[in-house]
Amino acid sequence: MTLGSLEDTDPRTARIKVAGPAALLTAKVTKLRERHADHLRRPDRPSRLKQKDVLDCYRLLVAIPTEELVEGFARHNRSAEARQVSRHAVDFLVRQSRPGEHALLTDLLSEALPGDLTAPAAFGALVEDLEAALTSSERPGPGPSGS
Repeated sequence: MTLGSLEDTDPRTARIKVAGPAALLTAKVTKLRERHADHLRRPDRPSRLKQKDVLDCYRLLVAIPTEELVEGFARHNRSAEARQVSRHAVDFLVRQSRPGEHALLTDLLSEALPGDLTAPAAFGALVEDLEAALTSSERPGPGPSGS
């Protein structure tokens, strides 16, 4: 992204890297995963899991087309470190948001939006869509001969 000055008379610009939606989703889910693991290790301490974090994940999944998230995760796959972090995040997201099951993220979302019966189901469906799209994108396509 190119960032320009707020002053019309200042011609300076700077090219900066910004996190895309897949990176933001990865960061939020990683935070939730780490806090959940911490709570499991130390159940005597108050949980640091925040409803806001799962709400942010839900909002990202609603606002960003699945294809755009898949493209972002494809970029992550080109970096060994980003690939590993992203895969852990997606695995946790999928495991903890299965529709119809008692799952941490779905439960947190239900608590964050009491009375909204559609959000947890929509969240689960969006995660399923993302998982299917990611799985499909990782499969090699047919070779040049079409086989």
